[in-house]
Amino acid sequence: MKASGFIRATTDVLNATIKDCSPVAYLMSITQVLQARLANKHQKPNKGQPDLEVLAYCYAAILSTVPLAVVQSQAATVSTIGQQLIAQDCTETSAKYGV
Repeated sequence: MKASGFIRATTDVLNATIKDCSPVAYLMSITQVLQARLANKHQKPNKGQPDLEVLAYCYAAILSTVPLAVVQSQAATVSTIGQQLIAQDCTETSAKYGV
């Protein structure tokens, strides 16, 4: 799954559930998906699910759009995810997004 497909699917879920497509809603949603993927890092994604590189890209892109106050309030989570992405046996690109 490409990043655009993942964002489109996330939009559909946000519209259907909480009816909020703000950058903060995207950040919280993508954070949950990324944390679940990192927790099961040795398991390959099923067909149609985004791989770690797509999730890392989307996370970094959305993180750059939210207000600084949100980033500060999520500092521990952002730091943990960044460290996990860097420590993964993954592509150089995924590690870059962790930084």
